[in-house]
Amino acid sequence: MDTTTRNVIRIILAHLDSKKLNINTVAREMSMSVRTLQNRLKSESIVFRELLEQTREQLAKKYLRENYSIEEITYMLGYAETSVFSKAFKKWSGKTPKEYRVMSPTVL
Repeated sequence: MDTTTRNVIRIILAHLDSKKLNINTVAREMSMSVRTLQNRLKSESIVFRELLEQTREQLAKKYLRENYSIEEITYMLGYAETSVFSKAFKKWSGKTPKEYRVMSPTVL
């Protein structure tokens, strides 16, 4: 993983619970323009929106295995409502969060 991508992920993780998390927020925190950030990510074959969604997906699956409530996960991942989170999760995995939880081993 390249430097820009690592830095973007670090910032995403720090601000994930914010409903205002977007490329503008990340670029400002990295002290660069949105265009420069997009170009640097492009040179690493990364698109910001996809990176944000991949990060959310990985964390959602982790949190479901750790038995966080759907409401807690919705908040921690920065979604406005559980229905929005559930719809995104179904798009990622083909399963609802509850179906995924039943099929996945829990972490003790």
